[in-house]
Amino acid sequence: MKRQYPFFIALLCSMGTMAQTPIANRVKAVAKRLPGQAQIVAKYTDNRRHCLYYTLRDRLLRYDVRTNRREEVTFSSRPYASIIATWMSDDKNTFFIAIDKKGMVPSYLENGQELWMYDSKTRKTKFIGEGFSISHKHNRITIKRASRCINPSAAQSQQHWMIRDHQFDNEGTPLGKSEEYKMR
Repeated sequence: MKRQYPFFIALLCSMGTMAQTPIANRVKAVAKRLPGQAQIVAKYTDNRRHCLYYTLRDRLLRYDVRTNRREEVTFSSRPYASIIATWMSDDKNTFFIAIDKKGMVPSYLENGQELWMYDSKTRKTKFIGEGFSISHKHNRITIKRASRCINPSAAQSQQHWMIRDHQFDNEGTPLGKSEEYKMR
């Protein structure tokens, strides 16, 4: 009886793999056919999501391999100039989209870039924050944002600003903000 256990375990594992294979193969095939300038954001081969997310021409797109439909994912209700970066959360169920709003806002230092989070299971978006610089390093997100102008009566080219770094973990949870420091 003990000899049969490895056989049954191998059989169960192969059955689970076979159930995912058609969807996984379709996602893989769609990924191979994407235009050269497309950037893959996330691949989901489970029965619930069965899709591929990618960016193309500064738009986020979702391709459902079961219905063979492509749709644009609307994550921001406001216009934006470009997608700067995308990255996955630790749990791989959500991903982040950093966008640039250059030429669309009165003060780039305060809200020139925005960070959004997209939940692939619920397809809901969440605004995380805004500032003039968004970076993601070592599972920490930093949004640099102007907090105040030191000399507001000066000409715009001569103004000096104080900055704060707003920190978030890799799931979008706020960790706090730095003390003010002068922008160099």
